[in-house]
Amino acid sequence: MSLYLPIFDGNKPIGYIGAGTFVNATADKISDVSQLKLSSAYVYFVSPTGTMLYHPDPEKIGNLVENDAVKLLVADIEAGNHPKPDCIQYSFG
Repeated sequence: MSLYLPIFDGNKPIGYIGAGTFVNATADKISDVSQLKLSSAYVYFVSPTGTMLYHPDPEKIGNLVENDAVKLLVADIEAGNHPKPDCIQYSFG
């Protein structure tokens, strides 16, 4: 994942600053969710537009998120709201 931000002098853009991170490396550090004592759990990352950035199933990466609860959060963020950090628990299937 790469992040870029334009640099302005007043209203005139004069350049960009950028940074990059490896989503997989970050996910690997926090993906052990065994301490949650759930029968099944995993971590995934979703972009602010709903694109899957990291998922244990590599085939889902790059696709739009399918989970309704996460879709609602993405829509809330796109609307300019900033929900509190939290966990979502749901039954799959």
